[in-house]
Amino acid sequence: MTKRWPVQWFPTLLVCFLLVACSNQPNGAGSKEKDEISKQLGTVEKVSVLSTDGTEIPLDLQEFSTKIVEQGKPLQRAETPLAASDVKFTLIVYRTDLAPLVIEVGTKSSQLGDFAYSGEGAEAFYQWTRRMIGQSLFTHEGAYTMLLTADDQGSTHPLSQEESAFVWKSLQEAKYQEKLEQVVYPLYPYYRLKLDVGDRVLDATVLTPSLLSVRFGNEVLYYRVPGALFSQLTEWIPPHPIETDTFDALFKATKVQISASDKNGEASWVIAESIEGQGRAHQLVRLFKQGTLTNQPVQLPKQPVYTLEFQLQDSKERIDLNDKWFTYKGSIYAHRMIIDNVRHILAIATTKTEKTQK
Repeated sequence: MTKRWPVQWFPTLLVCFLLVACSNQPNGAGSKEKDEISKQLGTVEKVSVLSTDGTEIPLDLQEFSTKIVEQGKPLQRAETPLAASDVKFTLIVYRTDLAPLVIEVGTKSSQLGDFAYSGEGAEAFYQWTRRMIGQSLFTHEGAYTMLLTADDQGSTHPLSQEESAFVWKSLQEAKYQEKLEQVVYPLYPYYRLKLDVGDRVLDATVLTPSLLSVRFGNEVLYYRVPGALFSQLTEWIPPHPIETDTFDALFKATKVQISASDKNGEASWVIAESIEGQGRAHQLVRLFKQGTLTNQPVQLPKQPVYTLEFQLQDSKERIDLNDKWFTYKGSIYAHRMIIDNVRHILAIATTKTEKTQK
């Protein structure tokens, strides 16, 4: 059972804790309360956010003080505390002559002192704080060292001071992306940047020529970046064909046809010929490369769960999927989660083109 107030303001709760004089039933915030909020925020010296892996970044104090006053949606106090596994990051408010205020933030609720709060206000507070993180991540003066890798090729390139300055400038020009409409997987050769900014190390993954992601503890933040950045990465580590195993040729596929057959009938999908579609096809190849070749006899069903056909320049390659197994070029590979993982990719990655009932 939860306790709910008709109108609730998260800033009011925050200020109550700043004053260390919060009742269990704070009232809605009007103009006078907002004036008091602004006044009490003057006692705040610094605000930072701590990720679940211990990375701390400062937030813009003026931006925080201005925007926190504008936050205000229904909130309720829950009887159960926020579970440690549900904490996305921790907001730390440093105050003059007072101990820091620590707020654990989850997607649906936040923990303030001994109480957890949920509702629209808590959800909005999570989104607002996440946006503040995204907008503050690259405000640092620069990075001490940077390392570029192309994971699919196994290539690395330590960036020079001049190259690092170019990358950092591009990141500072990046626009924080609130959310993605669908999952985006990295294109071959899977560029990643490791940025040592002194007090923390940031890991960025280049998903498309205009989109990259940065991991912040359990959170993943997305940014739209200038196209010149990707062009420069391809000069530092040019994409080139690799043949480390039998699956590498599939990275060059221009289209992937997926067929399925079960008691409900037959269906087929096509991964679209787009940048996002290519990334999904490349993710499928990475998944197959995780399989373990087996020489032991395996009794496979006559009808595979899925059949994937990769369209190459001069040929087509087929992979049949069964529970915990898949076959490619006459060989059998073991992969305990192959069906679940493929379904995860296909649930978002494909466009259904045909379905017929038996």
